Amino acid sequence: MKRENRLRPLVNLAEQTERDRATRLVEAERRLSEAGRRLDDLIRFRHEYEQAFHERATSGAEMRSLRESRLFISSLDDAVRAQEGQLGDLRERLNEERQGWSEAATRKKVVAKVVERVRLEEGLREARRTQHEMDERAAQQSVQR
Repeated sequence: MKRENRLRPLVNLAEQTERDRATRLVEAERRLSEAGRRLDDLIRFRHEYEQAFHERATSGAEMRSLRESRLFISSLDDAVRAQEGQLGDLRERLNEERQGWSEAATRKKVVAKVVERVRLEEGLREARRTQHEMDERAAQQSVQR
């Protein structure tokens, strides 16, 4: 069996690993984007709710209602901070996935170069063998004449 053929499983593994890492990278990008949209929505909702709170406060709303609204705004602030934390974690995860994909892509290129070098070496060896056989036949034919 040719060395090139023996290396085929290694090539397949490198290609599959790179595809898997690319899929994971795309998924990490999607999760980060989605979390960013959720954070934007949460900030927008908090801003709108705070504006409504100020309108109620200036129009003479009950103190109990204003206190509950203030507590709710505080809860929204906590949710915004938590979402920002999650967004930071997702950014870190995205960077890890990007690094993993980059390493897998590099590994795939290295394996491809090794296989190409082996293929060229085998071709050169085969050409030398063929040339040697042709030289021997020519030598035998010249002796027979």
